[in-house]
Amino acid sequence: MKTMKLYLALIVMMMVCVTTFSACGSDDDDEKIERIEDGEITIGTHRIDLSFEGTFGGWDVSVGFVGSPTSGSLYENGQKLATTEGTNVWLANDFRSYSVSTDNKSTLLMVEVTMMKRSAAATPVTVKLKSFVNGQQKKTKTIVVNSDVSTKSIFFASENTAGDMEFDYNY
Repeated sequence: MKTMKLYLALIVMMMVCVTTFSACGSDDDDEKIERIEDGEITIGTHRIDLSFEGTFGGWDVSVGFVGSPTSGSLYENGQKLATTEGTNVWLANDFRSYSVSTDNKSTLLMVEVTMMKRSAAATPVTVKLKSFVNGQQKKTKTIVVNSDVSTKSIFFASENTAGDMEFDYNY
């Protein structure tokens, strides 16, 4: 129960961040176009590739993707994902490779990865993240989740305008 509450709290926090970042700025169309041309925000197809390396037996994982605007769609390998009703939030709990993208009218894609240690035998796991906007790679990040942490939460965005975050929890 405690685990589920943590997952839900993190998903809600991620959705608030995406909504906040996408709502920033003026409603004035001229200013919006200027901001887009200055490279602060890019409207188009946003993609995040996520992969894991290591032995996963001592860990549980929760992965959540959310795009902005939340009325858009999310895709994996060209297949539309079944998202939470009324949003474009997609959740999974597998240690596998993910390549999730938005439709071509998005301004941001974020992923939240939460790893919870469930065994004293847990070994370090490497999390690799790459973001792309309109087919061009924007950034990469590699994070080693050490077994001395009870829970690790990672937030990673497709654009540099959104804050990437990491949190370690030890209970």
